[in-house]
Amino acid sequence: MAFGVAFLTVAAWIAISISADPFTAALIIGSVYTGIGLIVLAFAFHKKPHARPSTPPQTANYGAVVESFINGFAAGSTVRHRK
Repeated sequence: MAFGVAFLTVAAWIAISISADPFTAALIIGSVYTGIGLIVLAFAFHKKPHARPSTPPQTANYGAVVESFINGFAAGSTVRHRK
């Protein structure tokens, strides 16, 4: 892609130099590249606001956690006593 841009730049330089002097060609090509660079920078720094869904904060269900712990502890102790 860089080679294509280089060849197009040379072609633009030749085309502009035929109708104007080399100083004007350099000014036009430099301005075009500066404009393209500014547009790319504008798109790079443009931040779109991300819409976050409004969900209520989740609360921990400690009763289910404690119940699961007790059931696991009971199951483990019954396996241990069977041996």
